[in-house]
Amino acid sequence: MKRKYQILILTLMLFFALGGCGNKNTAELVSQDTVWLYDDREKSVIMINQGEEPKVIYTEENDENDFGDICIDNGVFYRMRDEESEGSRKYEISKLNQYGEWETIASGDRNMTDEEAFYMGRAFDVYDGKVYRLEIESDENWKIAAYRETVYEQSSDGIREVESDNQPLYDKMALEGYELLRGIKKENGGTEGTYTIPYCLHTFGKVMGWNDQDNRIAVYDKAGNRESEFTLQGENPYIRALAGDFLIYSVYEDDVVKLYAYDIIKQENRLLTEASYDEQWDIRDIEENAIFYAISQEIEYRVEKRSYYHYDLISGESSLIYDSISQPGMDWYYAPGQTFQVVDGICYFTDFDGKEMVWYLAYREDGKWVNKPLGLTEKHYSFADFGTIEYESRSVRCPLCEKDIYGIYIEQFYLNSDYPNAEVINEKLRREAEECFLQMPDEETLAADHEWHFDTYRETYENTVSDVQKIGTHYLEICYSGYSYSGGAHGYPDRGYKVIDLDTGKEVGFGDFYKGTLEAFKETVAEYTVADWKEEPDQYFASSEEDLYQEVYEYAAYDNLIKFTDSGIEIQYSPYHLGPYAAGFITVEIPYDALGISITDL
Repeated sequence: MKRKYQILILTLMLFFALGGCGNKNTAELVSQDTVWLYDDREKSVIMINQGEEPKVIYTEENDENDFGDICIDNGVFYRMRDEESEGSRKYEISKLNQYGEWETIASGDRNMTDEEAFYMGRAFDVYDGKVYRLEIESDENWKIAAYRETVYEQSSDGIREVESDNQPLYDKMALEGYELLRGIKKENGGTEGTYTIPYCLHTFGKVMGWNDQDNRIAVYDKAGNRESEFTLQGENPYIRALAGDFLIYSVYEDDVVKLYAYDIIKQENRLLTEASYDEQWDIRDIEENAIFYAISQEIEYRVEKRSYYHYDLISGESSLIYDSISQPGMDWYYAPGQTFQVVDGICYFTDFDGKEMVWYLAYREDGKWVNKPLGLTEKHYSFADFGTIEYESRSVRCPLCEKDIYGIYIEQFYLNSDYPNAEVINEKLRREAEECFLQMPDEETLAADHEWHFDTYRETYENTVSDVQKIGTHYLEICYSGYSYSGGAHGYPDRGYKVIDLDTGKEVGFGDFYKGTLEAFKETVAEYTVADWKEEPDQYFASSEEDLYQEVYEYAAYDNLIKFTDSGIEIQYSPYHLGPYAAGFITVEIPYDALGISITDL
């Protein structure tokens, strides 16, 4: 079911000095200009001014909505969202006003076939109040066919469309077989995007195009004159970023990923670093002649360590900013440091402190990086109000080929000891967690099946705690998310919900609260599911109301997948049950009133 946007205006703590590391407080570190941060995990916009309270000025409350591409221009936050559906491509460009509301600048709807839409890309930049929207057309071999730029500017009569001065250069590059580069861009918080002509001219004063047939890079001036050409190192290089006078790219060679920089001034390639296949790395942000990158490594199955570095492309010096390790309780396993941005040489990032997602900053002092809390909490996790979450990770390796064949990761919630029945409840939860490991094969079994190990992927099973919440005054609901993989195109997701009576320590189910008949329950579930089908029929297999009603009526039972909420229950249907795998879990909401249940009695 769809939910409306909500605007969240938060007034949070003043910046304050913290002892222990360095002698600067956070207020002194913030630039005189407004600092805009975007948390792509929580889809929120954050504003920081020196000497003022940091504010979360917008949060996208609908998890199903794509936040869009982001640009920041002269203290104004812009975004572009688009979607493809039913033979058309719709787009909307808007800016965030002082009230935390989006104002539409431009929108459109272009008719096209599904095949045309499949090969259509887009880019978006804003400079000095002018908005540049670029459509990128490719053929079936992904070769660029055309670039089409639309420009919008503010006038006394409002927003108007004006002619693009850059279109002749776009046309020339496409004709000569050069594509626009893609890589990390500063405007949208280190997210990968297309280097449009406005972006290149504003940032570098030059425009670069790439011919992937022979790894050649061409450099154009604003008038479209080709000034120079150069060739990248290795086969099939992948462009990562433009940082000042350096083009950063990677090459995969002999099971090793090598990161190179091409010095545009000196016209030479330089190897920056290399990592094994197990050490995944990515560039997170850029500065003038510097990059910020992360190296990730799995230290246990589904437990990841991510190290963040600053690399000075002039001196060749690399320095560690901070390390982060994934922790349990993060709605799956937590990818540490997911949000990372650099503004005026200061790194802003989020990390999990065991209870909350907290913002930090890092700055250079005496040649070292100093980390401090920013004084801003992005999200509080409800499980911390009731207890803790622990994890156990195991993997089994074949003793003959030394290949990991099976991995399992289990999280379990444990109630705080000050609850009367905590010891009894936690012991039961601990036994359930241990039972998950009984399905693991031993080394002797793996050795017997050694011959097929080189032709298979690792089998896995994961079960994590996605939420813990109070139901009424006497009950606690623990929500689980699972995922298993045993081969094939994809694995299979799972969910589970456990409701515990805090007064008795016993587990209870829907039947303990519902006073009606099973027949009435079946009818209610079928009616609400049919109503949901009428609203979103594309996510269901059923082609008629009668067929769906009958199938749901026969299936409905008290032990189905049922989640309790503040306003009612959610009946959840697993993938392939009523709809395709791509539809995910189909969720049907039923209010407590329709079931004769009073939340105040729970």
